[in-house]
Amino acid sequence: MGETENESLEGPETGGRNEADNIPAAVQVKDNGKILKIFCAVLAAVLVTGAGLYFYFAAAASKYSWLTSYIDARDTAKSTGKDVLFCFTGSDWDESSRRLLDIVRRNSFMKKAGEKYILCNFDIVQNTELMAPEDLETNFKLASRYGVTDFPCFVLLTSEGDVYGGGVYQFQDENASGKAVLDFLSSFEENRTRIVALKDAVKNAEGVEKARRIDEFLSAVGPSQAGEYEEMIRAVPDLDKDNEAGLRGKYLLNKTWMDASALSRQGLLNEAADCFYGILDDKSMTPALRQNALYFAAGFYAMDRTSSADKIISVLEDAVAADPSNANVVHIREVMESIRNQSRMSEGEQE
Repeated sequence: MGETENESLEGPETGGRNEADNIPAAVQVKDNGKILKIFCAVLAAVLVTGAGLYFYFAAAASKYSWLTSYIDARDTAKSTGKDVLFCFTGSDWDESSRRLLDIVRRNSFMKKAGEKYILCNFDIVQNTELMAPEDLETNFKLASRYGVTDFPCFVLLTSEGDVYGGGVYQFQDENASGKAVLDFLSSFEENRTRIVALKDAVKNAEGVEKARRIDEFLSAVGPSQAGEYEEMIRAVPDLDKDNEAGLRGKYLLNKTWMDASALSRQGLLNEAADCFYGILDDKSMTPALRQNALYFAAGFYAMDRTSSADKIISVLEDAVAADPSNANVVHIREVMESIRNQSRMSEGEQE
């Protein structure tokens, strides 16, 4: 959320559930190209048959230790009211990760950090004997879910799971210390205060005002986190039923994406595409939003092997016509031309 209507034609995304899938998926797709090295490690693990050894990250003789399970970290945070500190590392191939792990596994660090945070490490290794493939895949999904682009990386969350800070940790000098890491983590306190206040405002508001507060909160946590707040997203179209706040159409589109994604996971791709036609005539749908809806519909048709190239192109042409002056039209036309070229190549091969 928080984007302009013309900003992106990439669709929202939702996911299934196992340990990694217990993480609500994002409403907007992010570019994962930067974590190709993570993907490569995971792919190697998935191709290995049989279970490897579990990589266990913990330190002895300390009241606090590092968890390695998202579910355990989430549940412990809820029961204690503590914030959560996720640490993403590549312990057997990334030198910065090894340096950081040496610091944060020290009892002195864990004592100070553990008083404030539930500590949880997600390691992505290259040596597949160190970790079971399913655990490595889980950690990769978590890295993707939280927008990890490099190692080592921290993510800070409230006990309710709201992300308020973090990023790739960069060593400033050779004499890095636990204090330097703690200072880095503390630098996000101001944003934490803002996120908590915005969420409290959502809880205390009603009607159209609640719709506005939801939009402010989701804009603050960022689009990559919006999937955690499906209940909020689904509530906005009804809260702003007369489009008084100008939010109904945007959230109607997001809600429809969630519905379509659920159908696609059942293999009902045509039905998923058809969902978007049900909102086109809503008065709150601006030309830009209708264009996005048709673009998403074309995407689901394209995933269905039974849909013809002509059908997909026809839907994309309707998308262009919905808002011809939109900057996204250039991209849509490029997609149409690509589909035509692929169709010609296929026809040539058949001949």
